[in-house]
Amino acid sequence: MPVPIGVSTGNIGECSAGTIGARVRNGSTVYALSNNHVYALENSASIGSTILQPGLYDTRCRTGQSNVIGSLSAFVPINFSGGNNTVDAAIAISSTSQLSNDTPSGGYGRPNSLTYASTGSVLSLVSQ
Repeated sequence: MPVPIGVSTGNIGECSAGTIGARVRNGSTVYALSNNHVYALENSASIGSTILQPGLYDTRCRTGQSNVIGSLSAFVPINFSGGNNTVDAAIAISSTSQLSNDTPSGGYGRPNSLTYASTGSVLSLVSQ
């Protein structure tokens, strides 16, 4: 069963947890959207690193194949030297069989799914 958005997630490289903010698409490719500090570990995670649900903090730092939902695909680097940071964002390639576009049971349901044209998407900013 696909996991909902708005739940715990994280990178296998750190015992922490954040939140799946949304499910996004580029054509037929599905991604989980979260923060750089959650998925890219403040710029230090490798593209392709394993993304989990729930995040390791919420499993007492234990993992299994059943909680893998994707792999880090792209991120907007965070500038730690005083530069202008406009977003804290990262995406993990996933699939509709692993990631739903609904919120958890008792949540607010399915978010609006209108498609908007982008002038500078996360994908185009950070393909690495």
